[in-house]
Amino acid sequence: LPLLFKGAGAPPVEPLLLQQLHITEHLVAALIGAHYLNREQYILFHPLITENMAAARYQMISIPEAQATVLQHTPVLESEQVPLGSALGRVLGETVTARDNLPPFPASIMDGYAVVSSDGPGEYPVVAEARAGCAQDFSLSPGQVAYITTGAPVPPGADAVVKVEDTQPAAAAAAAAEGEAAAAQQQRRVAILKGVPAGKDI
Repeated sequence: LPLLFKGAGAPPVEPLLLQQLHITEHLVAALIGAHYLNREQYILFHPLITENMAAARYQMISIPEAQATVLQHTPVLESEQVPLGSALGRVLGETVTARDNLPPFPASIMDGYAVVSSDGPGEYPVVAEARAGCAQDFSLSPGQVAYITTGAPVPPGADAVVKVEDTQPAAAAAAAAEGEAAAAQQQRRVAILKGVPAGKDI
């Protein structure tokens, strides 16, 4: 308190209050520090504070004790049904489950490549593309991948998606190693750099 009320025009501080609480500038600084540090440990064990706790009119309690006291006097309300328009500001009493899946098909949540997860990392031919909003009439077999965009249906045969950050165009690698002619032959292939479990990013 002395620290906070220093300066011209500051409001007076009751000497009796300061004497009762034994608050010093160091103690106020310690309290401010406790706000930003480990509060429970700092409040309970900082010597400047524990030294003054005995003289305080109201004894300080730990944070867990304070939380337990609050919860003890905060009963859980019973659930009730209300119209949707009256539900604003309320908390759900149970999990709400949709009657139907949306979208109504397994969809990719990443841009990348639909794969057969058991294939693992390696270089594979890109046999097709699956894009959101477009119909598809193909399926994948082991050893094949398909480019896929976010929201697109996962083609039959694929059971996972490898995000594009975990792939590398095989054409670029071929161009660096063997020249542009080799790259042209490899442009429909991609290197899958990371294995994924079934169901990944679907």
